[in-house]
Amino acid sequence: MSVGRASDVIAGHFLSCDDQAQHWLGWTDEDRNAEMPPGIEQVDLRCVIGTASYSSMVFAGLEAASGRVIGRLAVEWKGDAFEIGGAMLREIRGQGFGTELMTAACFMAHRHFGIVDLRAGCESTNAASMRWLAKSGFTQVPGPARHTLPNGRVVDSAWWVNSDPKARRRCAYVVAEPSQLKRYTSSIWADLPGRR
Repeated sequence: MSVGRASDVIAGHFLSCDDQAQHWLGWTDEDRNAEMPPGIEQVDLRCVIGTASYSSMVFAGLEAASGRVIGRLAVEWKGDAFEIGGAMLREIRGQGFGTELMTAACFMAHRHFGIVDLRAGCESTNAASMRWLAKSGFTQVPGPARHTLPNGRVVDSAWWVNSDPKARRRCAYVVAEPSQLKRYTSSIWADLPGRR
């Protein structure tokens, strides 16, 4: 798992570009047609991180050998609960990496950020997501029978919760405001290309 570097956030977004993930996540045309901002290739995004924010946190799963992003999860405040969800790289699905990432992200949310309950929802016919959540320590709970995805598709839904009564905030830097991207200033990043 990695801190929310901008490069990982962007790579994680494009993990969901396959048709199967787009279907389950309810991608809109805007999501499908997202483009990189002009000039972004001139910036070394490894030097830019997202601040820890209770409104939206991003966790990236990195392959140890290559460092490539193979999974992305987001925790977002939905007004009445924290929800977690995401996607894994298509070719590594079903190998346990998703469970490893989800378990680690939940642990960080509970024991570092102090979030007691994490809610997750999925389409009731999405057997892979149901297995993922169950293997990651989630318990199925009552919830709305129908849910509208971002693209307007209404689905039969299943709701899950991962709770930790010993949750405790240890992060001194998390904020309530939406996350902001900030450039690393540590000298350890001085040798990276594109640093301004």
